[in-house]
Amino acid sequence: MKKTLLAVLSLLCTASLAAGMASCSLFMPTPTPTPTPGTSSSSSSSSSSSSSSESSSESSSESSSESSSESSSESSSESSSESSSESSSDSSDSSSDSSDSSSGEVEESTISFATEGALVLEFDSTDSLAFEASFGTLKAGNYTVEVSEGDVINVNMGTNLILIETVKAGVTELTVKAENKATGETVEATKTIVVKPRDMTINEVKLGASDIEGVFTLGGTTANAAATYDFDVSLGSATDVSESLANYIEWSSSSASVTVDKNGVATLAQSGDAETVTLKAKFVVDGVEYESSNEYAFRCVYDAVNVGTYADLYNATKAEKAIVLNANIDFPTVVSEIKYDWMHTTYDDTYYQNLGKPEDARIKTLLQFKNDLYGNGYMINAHNATLGLLDNTGAPTEETLFKGPLNFVAMSDSGGMISVKGQDNVCFALFEGVTVNNVELRGSNLEKHSDGKIHLTDLNYAGTTVEVFGDNVNIEYSRINNGRTVLRVFGDYQDATKVINLNIKNSVLSGAREFILRMGSNCFVDGTDENVSPYVGADNATSREYYYSKLNNAYNLSYTPEQRTAYDDKYTKTFVNVKNSVFRDAGIFAIGIDSHFSGGALQNGHKFGSVLGESAAAWQNLAKTSYGAKLKFEGEVMMYNWKPLDQIDSSTLIEMLNTPAFGDKLEFDVAKMVKSVADQPKFSSIIAKVEEEDWVHAGIAFFGGGKNYGAFENKAGNVLSSFEVSLADVDKGFLTAAAGEENFHFLLSTDGSAFTPQVQEEMLASPDAYACLKK
Repeated sequence: MKKTLLAVLSLLCTASLAAGMASCSLFMPTPTPTPTPGTSSSSSSSSSSSSSSESSSESSSESSSESSSESSSESSSESSSESSSESSSDSSDSSSDSSDSSSGEVEESTISFATEGALVLEFDSTDSLAFEASFGTLKAGNYTVEVSEGDVINVNMGTNLILIETVKAGVTELTVKAENKATGETVEATKTIVVKPRDMTINEVKLGASDIEGVFTLGGTTANAAATYDFDVSLGSATDVSESLANYIEWSSSSASVTVDKNGVATLAQSGDAETVTLKAKFVVDGVEYESSNEYAFRCVYDAVNVGTYADLYNATKAEKAIVLNANIDFPTVVSEIKYDWMHTTYDDTYYQNLGKPEDARIKTLLQFKNDLYGNGYMINAHNATLGLLDNTGAPTEETLFKGPLNFVAMSDSGGMISVKGQDNVCFALFEGVTVNNVELRGSNLEKHSDGKIHLTDLNYAGTTVEVFGDNVNIEYSRINNGRTVLRVFGDYQDATKVINLNIKNSVLSGAREFILRMGSNCFVDGTDENVSPYVGADNATSREYYYSKLNNAYNLSYTPEQRTAYDDKYTKTFVNVKNSVFRDAGIFAIGIDSHFSGGALQNGHKFGSVLGESAAAWQNLAKTSYGAKLKFEGEVMMYNWKPLDQIDSSTLIEMLNTPAFGDKLEFDVAKMVKSVADQPKFSSIIAKVEEEDWVHAGIAFFGGGKNYGAFENKAGNVLSSFEVSLADVDKGFLTAAAGEENFHFLLSTDGSAFTPQVQEEMLASPDAYACLKK
């Protein structure tokens, strides 16, 4: 009997393999024919008819040796007195009447599977599962079979054999139900099917659209409660996974400050030093590890609060908490709901003091960050508080918060007004020790006009997007854009003599009405009537020797490191280090290194005589010399600011309203300045032709009119040519009375350089335009 059964099983397994099965797991104590596949729900009738025909065949002959054998073994005391002719043709009745004479008990009806415990299958494979149904003493009764299964597998029915096709990783329960056709009795059994993944990966957390770094950050609190985050896994190509799979995944954390439950929900401690935490997960069934996942690292800032609304963001800044963004945040559309703080200007307020209105020398700051900001690639957009409050002509209204910068100095004549601008209002203020990571800080939106172009003049009232007010500030993996000035760095907000350092790396700064990066110092040396533009420091000869024009013409290479350090120690208050970053789309120059105006008229306005009249009465003691600001490039720094010459618009540096009579004498037009000197041999390469249009690379400008102690240290490989232009060279001698007599200095790419307008446009159209951000 066993040999016959094994032979049948061998044939059955062979048939299964021939049908494309990966393996065959069988337990068949009674012989069965080769399975006939069918669908689980619609296959019940086919399996029933097959079972019925087999049962009829078995019960139709009294001389069947197997039937006799079963009868003799099941009821030995009755078999000797019963004749074979008394055997009932109704096998179900015979089954129900049969009993064990030795025990007096009727055998229990059951379904049994060929394997014990959970059946573990490979993902994206096929397999088979054998079962036996028994109704009392009738082991091969006349019965029908139904099979139910979850969505993790598909099944087909053969005779007493289930063919299984795995659909996705997960866990499901397969139930087999058999019904005795004669009596209506049913029995059923359930088998746990575990489909293990081909591979398992902890899914990366989705970051915001502005993401550069690619690192997820989680703060320790959310609305003063412990922060949690639900991590999940991806299992091979199966993206839809049974929820019960969580019971078979074990998580672990590299930090005792982060716990993870079976569902992948991580809970953070609410305090502690920031750290990188690694999560691991593995797939385990019955204590056996079947698949290990990757490791997933994320940043935990335990003292930070997770925020996703403007109200929570503002409250967190007021509480000086570290902040983690988990959504884009727009400022409110209702003006009364927009909050801001006042600051007295950190720039020169002498003009307001002369007017007797020092209290007017103040600016608005929308958000003040005095602790770290982690953006997770999300954006904070101040548009509703800046350009969103202008009227439909782009002019300020009564409720507009930003109405333009403070005046450094101003005067009126015949209904006209002319002013040199000072410090502007600020969207995002950064204070000492702050790190800004992987965030977009947007001062406003820029929309295309009917000509299909973006006009940077729309940013006249956008204010400064970001201003740095303290030392040791870091901007990394971030995008800062769309302001009159995008990033301003002039010194500490309390102590003008303090040295400050700003580090920018792997970031994009773009979209400025004037300069993308404007840097200088709030530390000044006062001028006098006899010397309106003094040197800084007592050693005039030394300071003159290291004056910027000599340092920067050779990119500082002609001097030793010791000499450059000595210069920095004496004359520099602001240090900005830029590494692997991008500047693009500035209205004037990408970077402006500023110096204080120091013309004679600023020391005593009446030196202009009747031209200015009484309007210059407040022009007293305004001439000064700034301490220096030093810019350093490292890695790869791209300045995508080749542009048509007529698009360099410097009209906001000296603003004129209603064009006063003396306006043409004080007009400050950088584009005209460049064009007027382009015919001179030493300036011939400053302009490049693009389809007969004049283009210029507006890179770095040292400007202001007074002595400029700024310096540029280039370790990024940018090949920039040096040009010096005086106001007298461009027929602006009258302007020197206000601005000062020192030369303006430009560092830029030229028509003969490797970086031409054509190269810029090719790069911007290629995937490599921002490749430096990944270095």
